Amino acid sequence: MKVFGGLLAIAAMAAVVLGSAPARARSLDEVIAAKKLVVGINPTLPPLGLYDDQNKVAGFDAEIAAKLAAMLGVELV
Repeated sequence: MKVFGGLLAIAAMAAVVLGSAPARARSLDEVIAAKKLVVGINPTLPPLGLYDDQNKVAGFDAEIAAKLAAMLGVELV
């Protein structure tokens, strides 16, 4: 049974590694040309990210992202 569990764990790790595409950050020139700053925030790590009373993502990371978008003159997504 231990062998089966080990093989299952190896298969799961292989599926994650082989099935996922690597993340790619856009350059500053690409962000400005697209007029859009795309930011992902984990809302389960307060105070960095959390949900506010209107169920929108808030917190330190959201504030920094909004400030960066405003400074660059682009839309925050």
